[in-house]
Amino acid sequence: MTRAAANPSATGSRSVWWLPLLAVLPLLAALVWWDAGRRERQALEDELATQRMRVARAATTARTRAELEARLATDPRPLRAASPTLAIAALQEAFRRMAGEAGVTLESTRLLAVEKKGHFHRLRLAALAVTDYAGLRRWLHALAVSRPLFVVERLDLHGRSEDGRIVAEIVVANPAIVQEDDAAARREREETP
Repeated sequence: MTRAAANPSATGSRSVWWLPLLAVLPLLAALVWWDAGRRERQALEDELATQRMRVARAATTARTRAELEARLATDPRPLRAASPTLAIAALQEAFRRMAGEAGVTLESTRLLAVEKKGHFHRLRLAALAVTDYAGLRRWLHALAVSRPLFVVERLDLHGRSEDGRIVAEIVVANPAIVQEDDAAARREREETP
């Protein structure tokens, strides 16, 4: 008698050892499928959270920009004009008017380079003025509290003239909001040689 014939359970157990694996394989496949789905859901939730943060950040930025523009629209300090030429003319007029009211004689004025930064144009004027000490104080005070805003960038006192008055060179700047419409800007560019 052979061994296999003597022990029938030995041959049966060898041929059936893989049967428990058949029961476990569907569970393993379900576990892998569930884990892949969980990872995919997590990736989608992360992407959704990122998109929500971007939308919230954009809304906050837009709200902040709108608030700043609203405040700027009502702020009397910057000079407002339709073109840089009109802004410069208004600036020179206000500058001369304040000098005259303070008793300052302007010997000369000249426009310095205009710098454009975003919505603002930085207008600068230089002037040579003759006045007494009280007139210089009144003029500097008028420039400091003026609307439109004047910023004194440089003030050089050159001594006294023959009649004892102070000779001063001053450079002032003003941020101007130039809201050019297309037609006015085109006309100005066409008129400029």
